[in-house]
Amino acid sequence: MRISGLRIRRLQTTLARPMGPRGDVGYGVFHHTGSEHQQVAVVEVETDVALTGVTVMSVRGEEGVEYLTGTVAPALLGRDPTAIRRRLSTLRALDPYDRGVVNHLEFALWDLLGKEQNLPVFRLLGAGAAAPSIQVYAGGGSLAFGPIEEVIAEARRLKDRGFRAMKLKVGHGPEEDLHLVAHAREAIGDELLLAVDANRAYNLTDAVVLAEGMTQFGVAWFEEPLLYAKQADDSSLWSCTRVDSRGLDDYRSLRAATRTPIAGAEGFTDYGLTSRLLTSGCLDVLQSDAGALGLIGMLSMLEQARLYGVGFTGHVTNNICGFIASLHLQALTRQSVAQECETIDSPFFHTIFVDFPRLLPSGRMAVPSGPGLGVVLNEETCATYGVAEEKVA
Repeated sequence: MRISGLRIRRLQTTLARPMGPRGDVGYGVFHHTGSEHQQVAVVEVETDVALTGVTVMSVRGEEGVEYLTGTVAPALLGRDPTAIRRRLSTLRALDPYDRGVVNHLEFALWDLLGKEQNLPVFRLLGAGAAAPSIQVYAGGGSLAFGPIEEVIAEARRLKDRGFRAMKLKVGHGPEEDLHLVAHAREAIGDELLLAVDANRAYNLTDAVVLAEGMTQFGVAWFEEPLLYAKQADDSSLWSCTRVDSRGLDDYRSLRAATRTPIAGAEGFTDYGLTSRLLTSGCLDVLQSDAGALGLIGMLSMLEQARLYGVGFTGHVTNNICGFIASLHLQALTRQSVAQECETIDSPFFHTIFVDFPRLLPSGRMAVPSGPGLGVVLNEETCATYGVAEEKVA
């Protein structure tokens, strides 16, 4: 089997509800996943045996498509897609190198390998034959908007939809955040998993106060409470490109001072930095993102997490293929805590595939069991939101 072409369709939409913070008090504004203006590329890796591997990725308009057609395609055409590590080695040597594009193309290669062998990805990665179900939690853009009353109303709606786990955005100071957590716990009951995410908004002193205060509410984890390294300015708050000794010390000190589990590493695209957090005793729960590290990279991090007794909850925002890949990864590990699930109403997450996993009454989702990633493109969605198409052969 050889790669014979790439079909690239660019889709765009404006979400009805913009992604943003809960407010602008306390520690300031920490935007969630960027913008309500969404653009994706649906990329199909075609072969000479009529099998096609599919992936969906964020793109920077025409510039992103040009990178796929002019730089990536020549490195793939005529090559064996099932030699995944060899293809990745070639793609990582590209100049310029776009890690996000390459990681999402890796999903398409696994999709092709699974289709060739008539096996789902979780079987290719070494899981058992039966398709498992995974606990998911309402995350992504959930519970991050407006006054506390609106957040609590949303939490009730998510519970009514069948979610048995959810995550609150915090980061406005211990007093306000404890108030929010207390009201959320009262609204959803004691039986549901409740986690919080500060997006690195806290300093160590206040993080300890909040973490200890939350123990009475059974918070499952306190996500990214602190910066990983001293930053020169606010523009780099969302950049996970550095870890320094101060950041490591602060995370270790916080873990030592509280019984609330500490989670992190969601945005790291560097295996070495993720490994440093794990091996330095900074985390109770690893939150690596398959879109940031790729499937093969995630396998390495999961093994390290196992060795250090660290749990795993796959991070995902408005990234459908990262979500599907994470479901397959969750099937491999006994460290699984829960899998993040985007709840923002986006056609590029919930309807881009015709068979988006259904939320079961238990609050779990079955891992797709069809060949490859186990999903099929929704051509109606592609046609409705499509703005351009390119094909390279």
